[in-house]
Amino acid sequence: VGGVLFNSDGKIGIGTETPEALLDINGRLIVRTPAAVDQTQESSNGITEVNSWWQSFTPGRNGVLASVDVRVNETNPNASGTLEIREGEGPFGSLLATQAFTDLPVGATQWASIPIDAPPALQAGQQYTFRFLNDHAFEGNTSDPYPGGILRGNPEADMAFRTFMAAPGVGIGRTPTNNTLEVAGSASKATAGDWLANSDRRIKTDVRTIEDALGKLDRVRLVSFEYTDDYKKTHPGVGDRRYLNVIAQEFARIFPDHVKGSGEYLPDGSEILQVDTYPLTIYTAAAIQQLRAEKDVELQALRAEKAAELRALRAEKDAEIESLRVRLTKLEDVIATLHQE
Repeated sequence: VGGVLFNSDGKIGIGTETPEALLDINGRLIVRTPAAVDQTQESSNGITEVNSWWQSFTPGRNGVLASVDVRVNETNPNASGTLEIREGEGPFGSLLATQAFTDLPVGATQWASIPIDAPPALQAGQQYTFRFLNDHAFEGNTSDPYPGGILRGNPEADMAFRTFMAAPGVGIGRTPTNNTLEVAGSASKATAGDWLANSDRRIKTDVRTIEDALGKLDRVRLVSFEYTDDYKKTHPGVGDRRYLNVIAQEFARIFPDHVKGSGEYLPDGSEILQVDTYPLTIYTAAAIQQLRAEKDVELQALRAEKAAELRALRAEKDAEIESLRVRLTKLEDVIATLHQE
């Protein structure tokens, strides 16, 4: 009836006269009410291809969705389309933003970034959905680990993605991800100094003088290096020259509170670490004070030692002078006696 076939086994076929499952659909299925299925079509080789992939996610913090990375692989024949971000679970919630994308890399399994031109504001703990409308940019069969889509309901095939939530802030040459102000490349101002921070005694507690600054600094390895070609490709402001800094993983062992994630990721999915090297300034000043105090102690000891040596020398010389005076007096007495004779 109307292309629907009920066979003797109780199977239902839509668009096919030989249903092989309880419900066998040959062709497109469009669901008009919220559900986990959007659109599918049967290809000529019998593999289900998905025109509209979607998957829900819940951000862990407030912010704006700056960009989305999607895992692509060598089976992607076309890497262009449109990304939708919708409220709620599934592809039927209110549309928050759309982003056209082109030229995603194909030919190797890797992460591909889709920056959002008009980043939507998202709330921590609320559910949202990615929906990809494309020319089969993420198509594949069930053996593909990364084409994705909740449609399959298979964790090994579900779409692999990662989000970049930007904190409220300003990005110059980049989208801020973790800090109030983030700059791609170098920064400068007209004069030196005057980069101020609140440091009033009245806003501080548990104040402690820094000790053993030299010992702390001795553990820090200062290095010169060049950035990798992959990093320079994604950061045009990085030049082909040697830079000076520390290694974040090493620095974290000495100053753990001054190393954190940057909100940027390597191709393997691990987060790039960033460091605050300001402790080196404070500890260097403390080390100078420590050296000065140690030298003052040494100098005082040296002064005391030299003063003692000088007193001993003076006493010795005084004794010699007294001995000479006595001898001279005796000599004068002898000469006076001779004159009398």
